[in-house]
Amino acid sequence: MATQISLSDESDFKLIRAREVTSSLCKHIQSYNLEHEPMPWLGEVLSYVSEDIACVVEEIGNQR
Repeated sequence: MATQISLSDESDFKLIRAREVTSSLCKHIQSYNLEHEPMPWLGEVLSYVSEDIACVVEEIGNQR
């Protein structure tokens, strides 16, 4: 039997933001030649996405 998990509005927002950021990043990478456009900001963006997902995972873990 699956456990019903309820996310806070903040976690819901973080998941949506992570999805939108990664989707935009994927489109950006696919449309540009990376040899001509370095992305020094990529690590920082992925760090923010990772933090958002970690917060959601923690909230889910606290509900179990």
